[in-house]
Amino acid sequence: MKIKAFSILELLVVMGIVAILSALAAFGIGQLNKASRDGDRLNTLGQMVDILNAYKRTNLNYPRTENVTFDEGFAIDNEIKLELEGFKQSGFSTTDSQTKYEYQYSNGRFGLCAVMESGNIENVGDFDIDCQ
Repeated sequence: MKIKAFSILELLVVMGIVAILSALAAFGIGQLNKASRDGDRLNTLGQMVDILNAYKRTNLNYPRTENVTFDEGFAIDNEIKLELEGFKQSGFSTTDSQTKYEYQYSNGRFGLCAVMESGNIENVGDFDIDCQ
């Protein structure tokens, strides 16, 4: 009487297929995480625009470039308006824990940008600025 069993070759083929599928799934999850973090960055830009528009309603103009900082969060006139986790004011780093934001004011208008983890630069405001 013969016992039916899988051969070693069949087992290796199945293990190889499982390994390939696992690698593809891990890559897909990484891409989803990156897209999620970029969505958070876009949301943060929207919050900054709301804060800048509220500032304009109160002060009749947008803050000057030198009055906006990102040292310990998004601050106007040294008052933190929005806590930022993993931000960077200058330099080029888009890891999941660091984002470069930049603000410029010119002739009553403002530009605000962020470098996304995907490498794209998102601009909001009245004019585009180069975040690099």
